[in-house]
Amino acid sequence: LPATATPRLSGPTALAWRLHRGVLLSWTIAFAVVGAVFGALALSVGDIVDDSPQLAELMAGLGGAGAVVDAFLATEMSLLGMVASGYAVQAALRPRTEEIEMRAEPILTTAVPRWRWLAGHLVWALGGATVILTVAGLAAGLAHGTRVGDPAGQVLRITGAAMAQVPAVWVPAGVAVLLFGFVPRLTTLVWTVLAAFVLLGQLGRLLGIDERIQNLSPFAHLPRVPGGEVTFGPLAWLVVVAAALVLAGLAGFRRRDLTGG
Repeated sequence: LPATATPRLSGPTALAWRLHRGVLLSWTIAFAVVGAVFGALALSVGDIVDDSPQLAELMAGLGGAGAVVDAFLATEMSLLGMVASGYAVQAALRPRTEEIEMRAEPILTTAVPRWRWLAGHLVWALGGATVILTVAGLAAGLAHGTRVGDPAGQVLRITGAAMAQVPAVWVPAGVAVLLFGFVPRLTTLVWTVLAAFVLLGQLGRLLGIDERIQNLSPFAHLPRVPGGEVTFGPLAWLVVVAAALVLAGLAGFRRRDLTGG
């Protein structure tokens, strides 16, 4: 047997990649397929408006079929962002699985710092969510752009819309890290938090929930793109909140005892 590990396993990040790569690849393929389907369907939404005089008249005040297509794409990108949060949370909880199954302790008894081991997993949790949304945006933009004869322009617009979801996706992952750092036995509560974020972000206004309550959801602060105006302030604040949650979780994990299965 070799005395040292292959370079592909030479650090916590590389080891985490071996653990996350199968799931990340599956999510990436799924998002590419779904993004392409959404992109291919978008123009059909506009065609429905064009073929219906009543609908066209109703939508005229919104900018016609083009605005309807953008609204459809914006809704789908928002939906994909919420689903991508599921991947981010799932990946952020992988360290807890490693801890429960007693695979973390042999690594952490070496010279590997706790923060570095956990950060290795977070690279693939936060970065992986960014990757799958980018792929979805690229696929949707290419499919829609091919249909309208502007692949380059639509790829840029729709990929940007997909990536605008990323700051909100990182927040529930940050909540998972915070729980892992301080109350690891309660990490599954993050799924309840994520469900609340999604419900408030999607149905809060429809249900007449107070706006201050709606604003607790990171998804309530995202721009409606493509087609809407992008304000970078809320996106920057979401990144700050996610970073604060992650840093707090890292600090908590450095101080607590391991709690294996």
